[in-house]
Amino acid sequence: SKQDFYNASLKYKQLINLEPNNEALYFKLSETYIYSNDFRGAIAVYDRLEKKKGIDKSLSMQKQKLYRQINDSKY
Repeated sequence: SKQDFYNASLKYKQLINLEPNNEALYFKLSETYIYSNDFRGAIAVYDRLEKKKGIDKSLSMQKQKLYRQINDSKY
C-alpha cells in the first residue's frame, strides 16, 4: 500500500543519514518512490546520488526512463 512505501522511504532516508556513502540505500529509496508512482521523487534521489559520485551513465538512463513515464502519464 502507499502507506507501506511511505514508511519504507522514511526508513531508507534515516539509513542514508547514517550511511551516506551506501549507494544501495539510495537505490532502495528510489524504488519506494517508483513503486508508489512518485517518479519525480525517484529522480530527486538519483540526482542526490549523482551529486555524491558524479555523473553516472546508468543513473542518467534510469532518470530518462522516469522522465518518459512522467510525460506518458500526462496523456
